[in-house]
Amino acid sequence: MVNEKDVMRKLKYFAGIAAALMLWGCSEDKFVPDQYLNGLGGDEYVLNEIDEWIIDNYTRPYNMEVKYRWDQSELDLNRTLVPIKEELVVSVMKVVQEIWIKPYEQLAGANFIRSYSPKKYVLVGNIIRMTGLSLWVKLKEEERLCCTV
Repeated sequence: MVNEKDVMRKLKYFAGIAAALMLWGCSEDKFVPDQYLNGLGGDEYVLNEIDEWIIDNYTRPYNMEVKYRWDQSELDLNRTLVPIKEELVVSVMKVVQEIWIKPYEQLAGANFIRSYSPKKYVLVGNIIRMTGLSLWVKLKEEERLCCTV
């Protein structure tokens, strides 16, 4: 038979050890507000020619965002992905413009593109293997499209 006093004594013993470990695990490290925390404060970039081209061809006319700088939080963490080469960004987005945007714009008008097109394009440098249905669901839920090169 199990003695209640032994069980209570062991429970108190383990509770004491757990409390001691928790107190020992605390440290005196102070948070410095100016300390850089990767990705939490937003990254500041100087606009370059690619950014200007994207603003002129996507952001102003269609209210779309094109992200080509690496931001892992925008992508699936369960996949191994790499950043796109910057020299390919404009050519890839020109292809998207010619085969995706312009045909719809000619048939239905610019307001159609502004209303029903994905609002964010995230460019990565390798293939993301997805089934057609999962890509459709991702587009509908998140209103973004991952283009791969």
